[in-house]
Amino acid sequence: MTIQSVPGSVTAPKYQRTVITTARHKPAEPAPAELILARPVVQLRSRAAKDAEWYARRRLQAWKTYQSIAMPTLADEAWRRTDIRPFKWGEVVSLLQAPAAPAARRVPGSLLKPLVGGQQGGRLVAAGTAVSVELDASLKRRKVIFTDFVTATKKYPDLLKKHLGKTVPVTDGKFAALAATLADSGLFVYIPKGVNVELPLHSVAWLTGRAHFSRVVIVVDDGALATGVHEIASPATGHD
Repeated sequence: MTIQSVPGSVTAPKYQRTVITTARHKPAEPAPAELILARPVVQLRSRAAKDAEWYARRRLQAWKTYQSIAMPTLADEAWRRTDIRPFKWGEVVSLLQAPAAPAARRVPGSLLKPLVGGQQGGRLVAAGTAVSVELDASLKRRKVIFTDFVTATKKYPDLLKKHLGKTVPVTDGKFAALAATLADSGLFVYIPKGVNVELPLHSVAWLTGRAHFSRVVIVVDDGALATGVHEIASPATGHD
């Protein structure tokens, strides 16, 4: 190309044009956390709990759901501020395959006191696999059920099947499916129609192990009324 000068004008210098562009590259999302849970581990948990046949099937159904759902990542809105990748998932599986350890420390007396005044309608204390239940005789006569979850699967199967998973279905997420798969403790309360439970029902879960999977099912039927308190504590909370 030839550049000519025109009288009275300024000749533009000849130069090579260089265009520089920049772009921000979003770093690749690290691999999500993963808890690999094999079917034999689930079956081992089922045998350890001496599952009723129907709940053994429920465990395996929940396990299949667990397998089908991806572990949440920081890209998920509900989890973007919670990074679960550092959690030692492998230790969870090893604990599931080990025999249950006895309670490391006694349940603190402060957790056993009545919630209101000097009386309570019922008290359930679960420390590891040991469970003690107290329920007022008048509530027993009115068919109130107040027991731990594992006992309920064996003693009240029809009632539990009717209500289990209605509020939080197994398909609600990865951890809902995990809890249903590995449930080892929890609470079941049923208040029949029209029954008014005036004194509170108090449940205490004293956790001394490193991994716990509990399910809590509380059913207050039509026209019934009750107050329930479910407390979870461990030696790390500083109780004497």
